[in-house]
Amino acid sequence: MDPVTAKWFDDKSVTVTRAPELTDFMSDAGIVRITGAPRASTIHVYSDEHAIAFKVGNDIFDEPMYLYLFQNVNSTCTFYLKNAVFVLKEPFTNGGIGPRCVIREIMEAANWAKQQIPITHIDVSAIGDHASFSLEKNPLRGYYVWATMGFDARIPAGTLARLAPRYRHCKNISELVMTEHGREQWRMHGQSVELSFNLRANSTSWLQLARYMFYKGISA
Repeated sequence: MDPVTAKWFDDKSVTVTRAPELTDFMSDAGIVRITGAPRASTIHVYSDEHAIAFKVGNDIFDEPMYLYLFQNVNSTCTFYLKNAVFVLKEPFTNGGIGPRCVIREIMEAANWAKQQIPITHIDVSAIGDHASFSLEKNPLRGYYVWATMGFDARIPAGTLARLAPRYRHCKNISELVMTEHGREQWRMHGQSVELSFNLRANSTSWLQLARYMFYKGISA
């Protein structure tokens, strides 16, 4: 376990409560990990229309974090996660806490199939662009950070037109972020986009996440 993970994550310090209809839904430990909740968080699990919602509170969050578990359309036995709100307070944005929250979520999502809840992918609305990346206060870097962690999508047409010629044949963002120069292209020309992490074994998402964790020195 790397030092940042050891400092900010302690499953036993997290409190989990459930709505009455979800009293027997998963273990507390599984819920803590699937949300990526940092040390001393509070998690409330409840039904929200067609989803199971996870509301995570912590003093380091600018507002509560929300995560939703949905059933896949046209499927009675597979599911996906949607990260809806995840904003750290400014003093905690550059300490590596956010990526570790997400990595814990990804790792646990892959394990839930053993509990008869197979999750196929994790979706997120990744916000930001080059102009917002370097803002002195409240920078918006989601479009870049989530992509470098293995969340993927087709390259938006507007971005593709602005890329260096050597990259204009690329179809997916993952083709850019696998190299340093390609990542710089996405940082400079990328935009807000809907991204998805493919939890299938040996997917491009997993390969990119492994690169990210290696270069950032992250270990669970």
